[in-house]
Amino acid sequence: MEHATATTYSSYFVTGDHWFDTIVLHELSHQWFGNLVTCADWTHTWLNEGFATYAEALWAEHEQGPAGLRNFMGARSIFDHWRGPLVREAGNSDPWYYFANVVYYKGAWVLHMLRHLFGDKIFFDILRAYLDDPLLKHGTATSADFQRVVEQCTGVNMDWYFQQWLHRSNNPRLSMSWQNRMEGSRHLVDLTLFQVQDPDPVYGDAPYILPIDVQFKGAGIDTTFLIAMNQTTQTFVREFPGEIQSINLDPGGFLLFALEDFAAVDRKSGTLPMLSLHAPSPNPFNGQGVISWSTSVPTRDTLEIFDLRGRRLVKRDFGPGGPATRALNWTGRDDDGQACASGTYFYAVTSRTDPASGGAASVRKTGKITLAR
Repeated sequence: MEHATATTYSSYFVTGDHWFDTIVLHELSHQWFGNLVTCADWTHTWLNEGFATYAEALWAEHEQGPAGLRNFMGARSIFDHWRGPLVREAGNSDPWYYFANVVYYKGAWVLHMLRHLFGDKIFFDILRAYLDDPLLKHGTATSADFQRVVEQCTGVNMDWYFQQWLHRSNNPRLSMSWQNRMEGSRHLVDLTLFQVQDPDPVYGDAPYILPIDVQFKGAGIDTTFLIAMNQTTQTFVREFPGEIQSINLDPGGFLLFALEDFAAVDRKSGTLPMLSLHAPSPNPFNGQGVISWSTSVPTRDTLEIFDLRGRRLVKRDFGPGGPATRALNWTGRDDDGQACASGTYFYAVTSRTDPASGGAASVRKTGKITLAR
């Protein structure tokens, strides 16, 4: 507990094996974010808990490098179980409403994305300026106060950023399709991005403004562009010295979104391998659940299963084969043989045509299955 000037821990956390390091980091960081500057009321709890959670992320980065940071944030990016606006509504009678996962996880993501937008120097200057602001230090702050500090440090109007990330109840869900094409002697790639999230109860179908790093890879090609998406459907055209074989959205893990499915058009036939997910059976399951799918052309498939925190528990590779129906009989255990707890799990099926056959197409779709022990 982050008592001012005297963080306290139960003896349960003193193990000597670093198992609870993140809790130590989290609670100590509250001496600055929570005590030195305190949220004005519980609707702005993320100014305490989101900042403390990002302190954990910084520790992961310090200990394990960029991969540690990416893995820490990735494990807190599955937002299906923490819906709702980051700035909480006033008057809720349940105290835990103000300390829901969204406050911790999405709060940390707001800082993570802000850091990527402006770079490390400006980002850490923002944090120092926030703590040293004479209007806030040894006092209280609102989300608008933090936005003011960000704008003072950057000279940029950040209404677009804080409005969508603090006040919307939905979160971005993206889908994409792409294809290679020739225009004379030029190799072009058409990339179309779609925002497919459910409408927000207040903002409706208004699109998110999303600066997205997009990685294009091919033979001798590995290039990343920053693409600014601000429409529900948007097509981008890029020229390359040869054909592109794969596209990766946000390879560094700096944007909070879910990739619902994607499709790469086969450069030989100009068509997509059709991928159909079948309903898991039974669902919920106890003992064994069957996850099945079918494709319209021969493919190499990968099935992955994730928990609600975004941790991959199972990965299975299938192929080449088809067109056919494929299935995994999941017994509710991870790849280490450990039994998984009861709850809802996400799975993703990726189907790829064989590049050796003249194609380079891929489709990915996701579903849910519930384990009930």
